[in-house]
Amino acid sequence: MEFQRQLIEKLRNSISPKINLAEELADFLDISADSAYRRLRCETAFTIDEAIAISDHYNLPDLMGGSLNAKTVSFRMNLLSNDENSFSDYLRVLFTDIQWIRQKDNAIINYAAEDIPIFYHFFFPSLARFKMMYWNKSILGNELFLNLTFEDIKLPSTWQEEIPHLQKIYLETNANEIWHLDSIKSTLKQIEFYYKAQYFQNKESVIDILDQLDNLVDWVKKMADTGKRFNVKTNQQLESEINYYISDVMIGTNSVLINNTENSAAYISYNTFNFIQTQNHDFNESTQKWMNQLKAQSTLISKVSEAKRNVFVNSLRSQINKLRMSLNP
Repeated sequence: MEFQRQLIEKLRNSISPKINLAEELADFLDISADSAYRRLRCETAFTIDEAIAISDHYNLPDLMGGSLNAKTVSFRMNLLSNDENSFSDYLRVLFTDIQWIRQKDNAIINYAAEDIPIFYHFFFPSLARFKMMYWNKSILGNELFLNLTFEDIKLPSTWQEEIPHLQKIYLETNANEIWHLDSIKSTLKQIEFYYKAQYFQNKESVIDILDQLDNLVDWVKKMADTGKRFNVKTNQQLESEINYYISDVMIGTNSVLINNTENSAAYISYNTFNFIQTQNHDFNESTQKWMNQLKAQSTLISKVSEAKRNVFVNSLRSQINKLRMSLNP
């Protein structure tokens, strides 16, 4: 019953303390309340199917993987596809995972950013529309986007409903972010290629995206100056903290680790924007050590190292302006 006790302990930590776990399990497994209580007291064993279903539904993959082989790590996949509900599901996973980690004290998002962190796009609609076009055309090969230009692209109907919740919970969570001077480079390359490929009807649309990138950089500087989160939509400084680190070495991948005093989850990007997630303790501990080492080789620019901060910000602005100037040969 040791595995079952571990499963129950992880399950209790993964849901809100306000939820009656026995009633939750009874409803999810379609069993009686009495049967659920017997399982929680370890008087009755979970069936294999029940254990797998619980592990999958409540994002507890480390138990299933770790119980078989110490070197085996199970991941949950979050996949954007051509399906019309895919984007909504993608946003919902991001929201519920941050909500989950915030249930305990000292919740924090650690983000090693090879590219601009995904959350930043949600605050700038034109930039988000461009990324949506790029993902669908170049990565997903979505036939619905085949003959569309940027101006034809509309944000999903779920955008207005779901994005504000994600913006709010992201800004309310403390964060450590590790950037590089080239973290903005891939986005600029994508914009340049799409402009040359005539996926824009007019140059003004490209200028608008570059202007939003400038606003994004201004936003980063404002938060780095104070070490505090700032809601660019409401023009309001928040109490949550953000530490920016500038790495002198290439980061190599987009990697995220969210944790609190009891739980953690690691996210590794693949296929450009999709990610896999695990709560495996050993894997997350290794990820934490890697991030700590990366931070040790980086320069903290939040509230300190003003000269380094200005060099970083000016470099980002210079890269944006270089592309802007190239549009007017």
